[in-house]
Amino acid sequence: MKKVAIVLIMVFFLSGCGGQNQTVDDPSLEKQEGVIAHKREIDDNDNQILLIPNTERDEVVDKSVSQLTGMALEKGGAYYYVDSDEYIDLVVGTKAMVYWNGTQEDSEIPQREAQQIDLVSE
Repeated sequence: MKKVAIVLIMVFFLSGCGGQNQTVDDPSLEKQEGVIAHKREIDDNDNQILLIPNTERDEVVDKSVSQLTGMALEKGGAYYYVDSDEYIDLVVGTKAMVYWNGTQEDSEIPQREAQQIDLVSE
């Protein structure tokens, strides 16, 4: 009986240690909804979008980067790293839900790694 109990404990322990892909069903992911206000290419491998919550499309169109940065600071916006393929398809002014793992770079406007981006229909 002790051997069975030990085996069961080991199975539960090892299954908890296995690598897991994070999805939107993962409660450890945080999310932020907002409008994609700006896109920037850092280098060949790094691309970011600026997401500003509580904002409408017409508030970000035709604004300068400094104006958008000010809005992001006021409204709790963040830059999100996105992969190159997804970056190409994202359009400024689109409403999106971005999922991220809760860690961020320490900067004036937070910089986070997007785990998933869902476009939100209005």
